[in-house]
Amino acid sequence: MSAKESFPYLQLLGLLSKINQLIRQNRSVDETLMLIIEALAMDPGLSYFHFCKIIYGGKEYRREDDREEHKCQEISVKTRSGELVYLEYYENKDEHTNGLIPADKKYFLTSLANVLKRYLDGI
Repeated sequence: MSAKESFPYLQLLGLLSKINQLIRQNRSVDETLMLIIEALAMDPGLSYFHFCKIIYGGKEYRREDDREEHKCQEISVKTRSGELVYLEYYENKDEHTNGLIPADKKYFLTSLANVLKRYLDGI
């Protein structure tokens, strides 16, 4: 794999690292989940996705300026207490691939869902 080919993977791993750092800051769940949404929205390596919200404990965590314009997809995990956590995202219209998610992005989504699960299991 060339350096150019590995760069997107490195960006996604860097974002997962940043999210892990946010989780370790001993903030409230509400604040932590909003910081994660902000981190996802600001990352240039996620041009394929437009992250919109995390749903947990009956609350939606989302940016106020986000609009749900594109086809929504979600990934969910169940916490140890049995609560479901949903991570909803929208496909970027410019990079539509008929619902198929590239392998690197799918791996990122699964990893992110697992990070959220571990965090929420630990609170």
